[in-house]
Amino acid sequence: MRTLAELSADVLQRLRITGAGETASAEDTTLVESTYTSKFAEWRRRGLVWWTYTDRSTEEIPDDVFSVLVDLIENEVAGSFGKGEGGYAKREQERMLLRDLRQLNIKPASGEPTSFVTY
Repeated sequence: MRTLAELSADVLQRLRITGAGETASAEDTTLVESTYTSKFAEWRRRGLVWWTYTDRSTEEIPDDVFSVLVDLIENEVAGSFGKGEGGYAKREQERMLLRDLRQLNIKPASGEPTSFVTY
């Protein structure tokens, strides 16, 4: 499991806003993390996420979806940093990344026993 703080750091490094080991500014971190929280709510409404979001330092993001989330958030915030493409290209990239997220959207089994009832 990964944290929102790790996701934020990875997004900012991919955009070359920060280098490896550097600390991002509070404004940059806030932009990335607020984008994640709003997109997380949208994805929750669409049934694309099964994990929870509590705060930036709680390990809640599944490892399996972490890289797709980094790509999605990077795509969303790139324009704010003067990078990436806008308009149709941005929407098309998001559509493809959401397809990848949807394919990973297999809720893991709880491990709890289930009862079988016949009528």
